[in-house]
Amino acid sequence: SKKVSKEEALKAVKTITREISESSLEKEALEAVRTLILWAGDDPEREGWHAWQDEAGYEEHLKKYAHPMWTNLREQISDNEQGHGGMDFVMMYRLIRALNHGVSLDLNVYDGALWSIVGALTDQSVTMGNKRVNVPDITNGKWKEAAEHPVFREF
Repeated sequence: SKKVSKEEALKAVKTITREISESSLEKEALEAVRTLILWAGDDPEREGWHAWQDEAGYEEHLKKYAHPMWTNLREQISDNEQGHGGMDFVMMYRLIRALNHGVSLDLNVYDGALWSIVGALTDQSVTMGNKRVNVPDITNGKWKEAAEHPVFREF
């Protein structure tokens, strides 16, 4: 297995994180992933490690597992894409629809608190020398109750 320097790995990360919109960059992105795998000490050529799905298989997978909300909003997403591959539009659409219909939002106060607390917990962990920090149960055990997430409802 080839040894990869830290500089090569950082270059690979920059390549991956750069927005890739042209198919001509696909080969460069795949090579960057390969470099990261090598840097992590694995061999991307090792049998059974990974096989890339062909285009037809990928399209079949997308159709089979497409979320109905995404499918129903596809045309509006294309017409109003705001960022994050159209997900910003979906989130705004769902927020406005919930407010218009007078129903609870897809995200609740617990979701917001958990998303927000990550920064504070990260800071606490770094201050303690990168030690593990438990995420507090702000729901007082309510998360254990089975409930369908509101994102699956239609309105």
